[in-house]
Amino acid sequence: MYLIDTNIHAAFLLQKHETDVESKKYVEFFKQIPLSQRLIPDFVLNEFEILMVQVVPSRYRLNTRDKNAVRNLTFEYIKEVVNQCKVVTPTVASVQAAAKIYLKNTNKHYISFTDSLIISTAKQLGASVFTKDERLKGRAHEEKVSTA
Repeated sequence: MYLIDTNIHAAFLLQKHETDVESKKYVEFFKQIPLSQRLIPDFVLNEFEILMVQVVPSRYRLNTRDKNAVRNLTFEYIKEVVNQCKVVTPTVASVQAAAKIYLKNTNKHYISFTDSLIISTAKQLGASVFTKDERLKGRAHEEKVSTA
């Protein structure tokens, strides 16, 4: 099972814009993961929607028509993911574990609370974290969580 990070969903949807070798490699691996093996945290869907609807249009300087196209694509993608993949929610214990990871790394290796929650949720579910984020991978390994 793979817990899929926001940056993988974004790379998949933005394949025309994310043309670097690394993104292509991650997208190809993502396409190989059976839908039944894709775990999608509810909070990642939230982060993904904000990224796609608010950040991407300004990053790529999209015109109004293209902004609307990205918004519609995002809505359709989320609908598809929710219907075809396993959406997961962290337990209270996972949120508490995420807080510990976050606080432990505050002064030595910054990690966002969302990334801390990805690690603790993957640990809760016995899943690998699938991300492009090297910092997240490093913290996951420290927490003995596998990555892809």
